[in-house]
Amino acid sequence: MDDNYWEKRQNKFKQERDKVLLTFDLEKIKRFYKKYRDLLIFPYLPPDDIIYRDSMKDILLMGKATKKQKKRAKAWLDEHRRLNNEISH
Repeated sequence: MDDNYWEKRQNKFKQERDKVLLTFDLEKIKRFYKKYRDLLIFPYLPPDDIIYRDSMKDILLMGKATKKQKKRAKAWLDEHRRLNNEISH
């Protein structure tokens, strides 16, 4: 496959990623990453909590996300950070 193929594939990945992440639907997010597995650093998907945590972090950095969407992502991260702290103590 030539470089043009990979460039097109990466552009399509970027176009679809934001739309999928903003659904906040873990199953859709997992299907998306499985579809583009060849572009990922690791050949396998991490556990669901890591996928969702990283998706919420990406939403916070996303220019397309609304304030409401960013607030929802931050609330999820804050809640799970609190829960993890309670479990570890």
